[in-house]
Amino acid sequence: MGHSWVAHANDLPVRMRVAAGADVNQPDRSDSTAVMFAAQHGHLGIVKRLLAAGADPNARRIVDGHTARDFALGNGHERVAAVLASVERQL
Repeated sequence: MGHSWVAHANDLPVRMRVAAGADVNQPDRSDSTAVMFAAQHGHLGIVKRLLAAGADPNARRIVDGHTARDFALGNGHERVAAVLASVERQL
């Protein structure tokens, strides 16, 4: 299953999935988690919602070792990367 439910800035699908008990740390076929996908697209509000729901900011893709913060930085989303870095330090 992919993470198209976090692809857009609309957080309604995210709230619905989280409320239904979705595993926010479940990787998709490319080994990316929902928070990685949201970070890659710069969706700060969705990243925050996923983190509040228990998303692991330190999860790494097996293929390249990238984290959500790496995806945010690689796509120019510094604010998203800063939020992820602050959560990483708290863990």
